[in-house]
Amino acid sequence: MAIEGSEGGQPPEVSGGPEGLAGPAVRDSLGDHGPEVRDGLDGHGPAVRDGRSGQDVREAGESCGRPGAADVREGPAALSAEEWRKLLAGMAVEAWRFGRVFMRLLARAGAGEHGRFESQLRWFLKKTEEAMDRAGLAIVNLEGHQYEHGMPVTPVNIDDFAPEDELYVEQMLEPVIIDKGRGGDLWRSGTVTLRKAGRAGS
Repeated sequence: MAIEGSEGGQPPEVSGGPEGLAGPAVRDSLGDHGPEVRDGLDGHGPAVRDGRSGQDVREAGESCGRPGAADVREGPAALSAEEWRKLLAGMAVEAWRFGRVFMRLLARAGAGEHGRFESQLRWFLKKTEEAMDRAGLAIVNLEGHQYEHGMPVTPVNIDDFAPEDELYVEQMLEPVIIDKGRGGDLWRSGTVTLRKAGRAGS
């Protein structure tokens, strides 16, 4: 079947049949100067053929092997599971830092607003911990624990104390992260500030 037209405002030519690619082809009435659109019933998705170069510009990637699949050969390579875990652990550390800053700001807020905003922060941190758990990781908070040499933390103010001082972890600036899937092996060490025993909070 074919319906032919001319340049004088007539309808475009529509042709189809077994002699061409499977499915109909729609050409405009300007001949080789306009685009040709072919139906992709050959299994590779629709194609738009440039009327000047004769090359196909396909909407679907042939390399994917299925109709309608986008060609995503360009762009960053897919991340491995281990790389995704590293990214998640980094986000968890930033969430921890954000939480500490947010709590300091809440201390200046009115009593009526404090509870509502604190609940939202706790929900956010809870969702972060759930994502970490699904990845086999866990955050370890050592605040209030007695400091011992060999702990997986870096104390930023250790030089402020004498060797014989009894010290406690005052604040976790960055949390310790362990790998639960490997028997609790250390994944990332933390950063802390220390205080002497006997100070408030010990």
